[in-house]
Amino acid sequence: MPRGIRRYLLVSGFSVAAVIVGLFLLGLLVGWRGDLSVVIFVIGPILFGVVAIGAAALAIYGIVLAFRVQRLVWRAVAGLGGPLLILAAIGLALPAISAGRDAGAWLRFSSERPRYDAIVAKLRAAPGPSGEQRSGIMTAGETKYLVEWGPPVRVAFDPDGILDNWSAIIFDPSGDVMQADGFDRDGKFVASRDVTGLFGGDLVRCRPLADDYYYCAFT
Repeated sequence: MPRGIRRYLLVSGFSVAAVIVGLFLLGLLVGWRGDLSVVIFVIGPILFGVVAIGAAALAIYGIVLAFRVQRLVWRAVAGLGGPLLILAAIGLALPAISAGRDAGAWLRFSSERPRYDAIVAKLRAAPGPSGEQRSGIMTAGETKYLVEWGPPVRVAFDPDGILDNWSAIIFDPSGDVMQADGFDRDGKFVASRDVTGLFGGDLVRCRPLADDYYYCAFT
């Protein structure tokens, strides 16, 4: 393989790997610190623009490089290698963000679980909601939470997001939140309204964390 093509493929592969790792870390931050969602929403388009320009530059350089070699096979490698890697990066972008978000949520849950357990125990022992507990975000120390009194009592911890798109760590002893699984072909929620309407939002999807805790996304 010509040295120039080898170098081009290495640079392209490294760039794609860096983008995937970066997207994973971006998702990790969102899952770990939901309050950073607004910042990420602002810088996201800028990062996307930088990545798009870099991808276009790599593709153009590959085409130029293809015209500098004689053998047809190396021309094909130079002309198609970079674009194929870029397409692979596009295909892996959403899975990388999703995996990072789930990992971040698990890290947050692992560090905050003692607080969550204490709040849940207090709420389940209460005879019922007082006037100020019937709706709205409540706080216990640095922990914010929403309550669905049920039965059963369900709690959404640290709800954060942008506008009506938000996520939270949910305590649900019934496990019914796992029925939320996006939309069907007609664009309607797969789960019933009893599930998607929890906490006053539109529950889209949940992933299990441990025991009766789940990481859930709303829209």
